Amino acid sequence: MGKILQAMFLLFTMFSFMAPTSGGTETEPREKYYDYALANPQLSVLMNRSVEEKEITDEDMTCFVLILTKDINGVSGGTIDEFNEITDKYFNKRIEDFNNTYAYLDPATGLVNSTGWGYSTAYLVLKDLTTNADGIKTAEFYLLIRQPGDEWPGENEAKVKEDLLAGNFDGYGPVYPAHMEFIEKYDENGDMYFQIISAYQEASAIGDVPAHAEESGAANVYK
Repeated sequence: MGKILQAMFLLFTMFSFMAPTSGGTETEPREKYYDYALANPQLSVLMNRSVEEKEITDEDMTCFVLILTKDINGVSGGTIDEFNEITDKYFNKRIEDFNNTYAYLDPATGLVNSTGWGYSTAYLVLKDLTTNADGIKTAEFYLLIRQPGDEWPGENEAKVKEDLLAGNFDGYGPVYPAHMEFIEKYDENGDMYFQIISAYQEASAIGDVPAHAEESGAANVYK
């Protein structure tokens, strides 16, 4: 009996090593990344870009920081040092021009202020994830954009999450293919964050686009 069990164990071990790995594709982080995107609405601005513009710009980083710090009304602002600290963490680079579409540098106070705008909510559902030898992850997402006033079939966020993670996108508006390169990092409190290298969405939605999306388009930031 012992020899039989030993033989079964050896066969199982051999099968495990020989099993295909799908080219290093990872699927486990789907819920983790969904929750992270929803808890970090500043990611929405990074999805509002085409493949030709996938490199992160000063405007992208400015908008990202202003959403992160919840300064979207042009009332308060942050110092350049505060902005640098945030972009160092999330992008490993700094903003050179603070006077752009989303912000202006007030010479009287030295603060960077919002020009006044709002933003939509981006829902990211992981489709595929690979990691290279340098730890850089390349993720393909299904991107759904919830504009203010949109009515979705899920009666609450728990139901929306259940539907979207199950791939049930019916009634949730257009679904866009989106892509992001990032390094998954953890801060001193053990909380995960993305250090982002590039991000963009494809212009064409998957399936039919509802009438309201023709008016608002795929823009996640609006005046």
